[in-house]
Amino acid sequence: MRWSRRVKINLVIAFVVILGFSVSLVGIYRDGQRRQQLANRTSILVDGTRYYLKDNMINILVLGIDLRGEIENENHQLGHNGQSDMMCVVSLDKDTHKVTLLTIPRETMTTIDVSMAKMLGMAETIEAQICLQYGYALSSQMGAELATTCVEHLLGIPIDYYVAISMGGIETLVDDIGGVDVTMSQEYLIPSYLNNPNEPEWITYTQGASVHMTGAEAYEFVHFRDTTRNSTNLERMDRQKDFFQAFVSGAKQSFQSDVTRVVDIAQDLDGYMTTNIATEDYAFLATEAFAAKLDENTIQRIPGEEVHVETYDEYHVDEASLLEMMLPIYYETLEP
Repeated sequence: MRWSRRVKINLVIAFVVILGFSVSLVGIYRDGQRRQQLANRTSILVDGTRYYLKDNMINILVLGIDLRGEIENENHQLGHNGQSDMMCVVSLDKDTHKVTLLTIPRETMTTIDVSMAKMLGMAETIEAQICLQYGYALSSQMGAELATTCVEHLLGIPIDYYVAISMGGIETLVDDIGGVDVTMSQEYLIPSYLNNPNEPEWITYTQGASVHMTGAEAYEFVHFRDTTRNSTNLERMDRQKDFFQAFVSGAKQSFQSDVTRVVDIAQDLDGYMTTNIATEDYAFLATEAFAAKLDENTIQRIPGEEVHVETYDEYHVDEASLLEMMLPIYYETLEP
């Protein structure tokens, strides 16, 4: 009996030891897996800490092309595609359901690919405004792909999808959801050609006012600016921010009963939009976007300084401040 009891005790001890060892092995294995996964991911070293690019992000480049009509360059000639007047990266964190929208001023100075212009005697790359990148292509798809690569290099993150939309397509988007109610974050003065296509009527929007806009009114609000003054694009970007917040709110209300309506709207934009998003992915991405958490930090402009050079504005990125902005959004550290 004593021997039998001792054997049982020894067996229990052995089981506990084996169980503990197994748990330890599993922990070591998982930690090894984690470290191997991190070793295969892009990382940067900042002040002695290594940061790894998150693998749970969906990044979408959205380009607003300065065309009123359809987006495609029918004659496939270089420079006939227009320019990307609006550029932003919409990032969805699938784990936290947080959305971030990084806006990129059109005058941002960076290296762009002009290799398609070799026949004009140009080099393969030049330092220029980022809005020009889209135009150095023979088609809207090629322009969007070039712009995608350019933004990837600028921000140091991968872009999963791109959407290039003619600014005229904004009219369709807004009218399809029944208009938008835009709250003005500041006072704006913009030209309107709705009443007279030959002579602008200058409209003042007062700070704090909520204005219901149709598609045509929204198009003017996000597109037109006073080109006789310097640095008016940054003011226009503030208007675009106000519009985006209103559009998201209106779209959520419009799609709350049937998110698949986004597919119908995408079809309405046929001819005004170029994208690599598959039709079957529209509903999934819309669901993710509408479930996302929005706050005062949702929309951020990449940091930099606007300077006027001869007849043009240039936006010079503050690299240190950009990195500080990017780290908490797109990177993580190895947890102990």
